[in-house]
Amino acid sequence: LAACSLASLGPDAAPAVGELCRCLTAPEEALRDVASVALGKIGAPAVPFLQRMLQFSDPLVVDAARSALNAIGPPDTSVLPELDSAMAHPDPSVRKSALKKTAQLRQSAQPLIPRILALTRDPDPAVRFHALIAFPSWDPHLEPCLTDADPKVATAAQALHDR
Repeated sequence: LAACSLASLGPDAAPAVGELCRCLTAPEEALRDVASVALGKIGAPAVPFLQRMLQFSDPLVVDAARSALNAIGPPDTSVLPELDSAMAHPDPSVRKSALKKTAQLRQSAQPLIPRILALTRDPDPAVRFHALIAFPSWDPHLEPCLTDADPKVATAAQALHDR
């Protein structure tokens, strides 16, 4: 709740940057997500702290920090190799998080299209869904996604197709 309140304050919450960065290390995904949004809304004062968070060994912490940084400024395409690696991670939550970040890159993610396409066949439906969201535009190779067993994935595929 505190992180949500801080997010609503935007730049006025700058004194809480350190505590919000600590929240990025929380085991709860919801807390990491809210803290990331709050840090993104704080903006420039959070950047030096977030850049330090990119050095953490936990990929979930790094993903949360990168998400906040992407909300502050234009996506950094120098992260493409890291995102490619994260999309190959055995943990589906890491793959899903990498796809969320890739979606923020839009057309800049073009070099990752083969990996994203492969993830549309991932065993985890959440990963398949986020792979479709990360696709910058419809591709005929996505045709099987229109009949995915998970209705959320099929609906996302149809929306991408119709776009």
